[in-house]
Amino acid sequence: TKDTVKNYVEFLKESLHKYNNLNVIICNVPASYNNKTNEVRILFNNYLNKYLSNTNFKLVDLYSLTKDNKETFIDNHHLNFDIYKQLLPEYINLS
Repeated sequence: TKDTVKNYVEFLKESLHKYNNLNVIICNVPASYNNKTNEVRILFNNYLNKYLSNTNFKLVDLYSLTKDNKETFIDNHHLNFDIYKQLLPEYINLS
């Protein structure tokens, strides 16, 4: 997991560095109501947060927003798109 996340972030940095004024927003993995997968999600998200801290990329912490709120899901696996509509103004300056 650690190397996968590190390589992913490095790939993004290398691929996107040539674009000036690009506002990169990365979402981490939302919570799950399956406790077996939450351990992996937490590990992945911790590594993602660590490696993104060395970049200008912004992180949307979907895990924290979903861990105690089942209403953010449309079923047992998929997020309701409304959560993104709520978050966009916070991360994107539309003016």
